Amino acid sequence: MPFTMYEMARNPDLQRRFREEVREAFLSNDGKVTYEMIMGLKYMDNVVKEVLRHYPPLPFLDRVCTPKAGEEGYSLKAFNMNFNVPANMPIYIPQQAIQMDPQHFKDSETFNPDRFLPENKHENNMNAYMPFGIGPHNCIGERFAMLQTKLGLLYFYRNHYVTVCDKTAEKIQLDPRAIIIQPVGGIHLNVVRDPLF
Repeated sequence: MPFTMYEMARNPDLQRRFREEVREAFLSNDGKVTYEMIMGLKYMDNVVKEVLRHYPPLPFLDRVCTPKAGEEGYSLKAFNMNFNVPANMPIYIPQQAIQMDPQHFKDSETFNPDRFLPENKHENNMNAYMPFGIGPHNCIGERFAMLQTKLGLLYFYRNHYVTVCDKTAEKIQLDPRAIIIQPVGGIHLNVVRDPLF
């Protein structure tokens, strides 16, 4: 949620669009929060996905090569590499580097939630998007984490918005020693009370 607020403060037009969706959701649902309402917030979903592309919870994923029975390793010949990954070899996948690679995401440094719209997905390699891991070993808490994040943002943006201040970093520097991604020195923003209705 702090990374979302940071990006919203730096992109006030996106924040207005975000808050307008929250306002419309509350008004159309008689002020009640339901699971269906939260799942219907498509722009919020795209914003959170873009935040997770820029700032995935873990800087890398770790796996162990487990080849099929009878094989000694995993061949990379299909990828034009003459290398066989030995069985039980640890493998580290730099997911943040992959998700910020312009080879996979058009204009990758720009914060653009619209890249997750159905009509724009073809411009990006969605197979390179893996903030919760990918495949059969992805995070079992993904749906809970997404719901919890959206719920927190929903209640915050119902009555507040954020702006940059003199201590807001132009670009977040991530702590290289942190196990879970976190900014060096924290995130500093102004919180402004402004109820939507």
